[in-house]
Amino acid sequence: MSKPDSVGELITYIADNIQMESWKGYFLNLSDVYESEYDDKTMEEKYKFMKGLESLNGGMGSLNDAQHPLHVNDAIHKFYKQINMELISIWAALGNETNDLSSIKPYKVGSLVKFVPGKIRYINRDGSTKIVPDKKWVQNQQWKIEYIANPDISNMLQYSLVQGSKHALVRHDALKPVKFNLFAKLVKFFT
Repeated sequence: MSKPDSVGELITYIADNIQMESWKGYFLNLSDVYESEYDDKTMEEKYKFMKGLESLNGGMGSLNDAQHPLHVNDAIHKFYKQINMELISIWAALGNETNDLSSIKPYKVGSLVKFVPGKIRYINRDGSTKIVPDKKWVQNQQWKIEYIANPDISNMLQYSLVQGSKHALVRHDALKPVKFNLFAKLVKFFT
């Protein structure tokens, strides 16, 4: 298997190529379970299964925390990307909010943005949401777009924002660009 693409193919590829015995055993078992049971699962069960795979990423001792050969690291990166795509698809099939990325014009990296009160700031791993509060101090904050992140579970574009030493991951529709009034700034400067 030279170029695995699906989650199942990537599981098998990682199982065949990973060098750490503990992860090799895990992926060999996972490969058997995926091939024999995944297609027969309900959408809710598929969602839980994929969320379990997603949780392999992050933290000490996680799959991405270990040293692997480059081709295995590439497969692991692709594995997580495929899991994210599968989760977005299952999320939609379960009747949840979904978005069309082609209809969104991304903000530029380096742009200044503010939060939009009442909008969903992010969706937690459990599907619950964090809403931007309708508070003046929140509305007055300016954040800089550090980079464009992967879409969230609803396929909404997300950005990594920075403000001093603070960082935030925020959905596109919870942001608005900061508009500069050059004339007002010049008047203030000269008065």
